[in-house]
Amino acid sequence: MVYIDMSLIQEWEDRLRLQSHLAEQLTRGSLAMVLGSGISVPFGLPNWKELVGRLHASKGGKPSRHKKPERQVEAFRESYFSDDTDGFLESVRLALYMGIEDKLTFQELRKNATLAAIGALAMSSCRGHVAHIITLNFDNLLELYLQYQGYAAVSVIHEQHWAQTADMTIYHPHGYLPADQQAEHSNSIILDETSYKSVVGNPKCMWYQELLTILRTHTCLFIGLSGDDPDLYSLMLACKQNHVCRDGSPAFWGVSFTIEEDPNMKKRWIDAGVFVRQLTSYEEDLPEFLFGICQKAANQHCSY
Repeated sequence: MVYIDMSLIQEWEDRLRLQSHLAEQLTRGSLAMVLGSGISVPFGLPNWKELVGRLHASKGGKPSRHKKPERQVEAFRESYFSDDTDGFLESVRLALYMGIEDKLTFQELRKNATLAAIGALAMSSCRGHVAHIITLNFDNLLELYLQYQGYAAVSVIHEQHWAQTADMTIYHPHGYLPADQQAEHSNSIILDETSYKSVVGNPKCMWYQELLTILRTHTCLFIGLSGDDPDLYSLMLACKQNHVCRDGSPAFWGVSFTIEEDPNMKKRWIDAGVFVRQLTSYEEDLPEFLFGICQKAANQHCSY
């Protein structure tokens, strides 16, 4: 195996060398994934702004353009569900899956190359597999995909939870609203201003403690995230100070994938210790990159 000095930034900028480094982490069991709405949007689910718009539209209104999205949700909840948590959660669930209720089949899910690539990284193999998956999404598309593949995927949806035997554990710190109305769901979600204030930078929060432990002990792949979520960013800043690689070798403790040319957002990721990998597209380039990690890990394993 060729030695790659990942303390050098130019090694991170080289696509093949970065894939090799991540493949090594995969084999060692040191790779984790953090997922955002960008992986679900291509399937027809809304991003944050669209979800807020759908919520207000369900009551015949529009969100105020002068308020932040989390404040828009706060206003919606105060207006229509001030004393009805279950009603609010159901309203969010309906807005989340609107228009795709009949698409949640294996035939449709298997067409999504990004889900397939994430599933390949998650599935057990002698070349290794992702150790943990954290998703800030409410949906259960990934769980459905893995279950259709005959894979035992457990969703952690409460701060206090028992450890379970599973092929993959998927953490939902912001809440869980599966497509099936009868399935177990979260008792609350992180979406409005009040809920964000209760968790951002709060070391007493059990989710904060658990997620920080995962982040600071793994090389993390951030997929489908813009980097502007305040809860995640507070964790990332804390992780930068406490990560096992804080001695500068390697230079970064994670990789964020983006198609946006936004220097301010790129600086935000880098300031938190995360390298930004520019992609040409989410639909083709991202799956190809992720599958490449699996392939290189398999080749590395077979070369021992």
